[in-house]
Amino acid sequence: MKNDRQAQHELYNYYSPSMLGICQRYTKTTEEAEDCMIDGFMHVFEHLQEFRNECSLGTWIRTIMVNVSLDHYRKNKYCKLEDDMDTILENVANSKGSSDQEVITTKLEAKMIMEQMKEMPDSYRIIFNMHIIDDYTFKDIAEALDMKDSTVRVYYQRARTWLIEKLGNNEEV
Repeated sequence: MKNDRQAQHELYNYYSPSMLGICQRYTKTTEEAEDCMIDGFMHVFEHLQEFRNECSLGTWIRTIMVNVSLDHYRKNKYCKLEDDMDTILENVANSKGSSDQEVITTKLEAKMIMEQMKEMPDSYRIIFNMHIIDDYTFKDIAEALDMKDSTVRVYYQRARTWLIEKLGNNEEV
């Protein structure tokens, strides 16, 4: 596929809408998200022969997009969540253990959650996003961000607490 422009075009057309949404959660502007997505697809096309069918092609491409976007974040030190409101609610609702998540899902719509997450400190937002939305394990997040597993867990808990407090203080709730 490396030199098959038609196949690349079809792959791009099939995956680009969802991959743009992923990139937008980690970038400040749509233009930056598009740049990350393009860089990600360039990586996909250059390394497609390395794909080993250990997961679906879509999952492999998604992982590349997240990694490219994280690299962009590291270089620029900011992050923005914009998409997948339904995914957030679904993943938060399915998260293990807690009435806190139930409070979030029953009291607020996804749009309100997204608005609060935009105000969340970057380090919290990145980890919360990776764990809840992109379904990364704490170990995988720690490796991707070059942090200790325990630090990632603490930041996740702080993000979760921060979000619950913000949502609890919302008078429309």
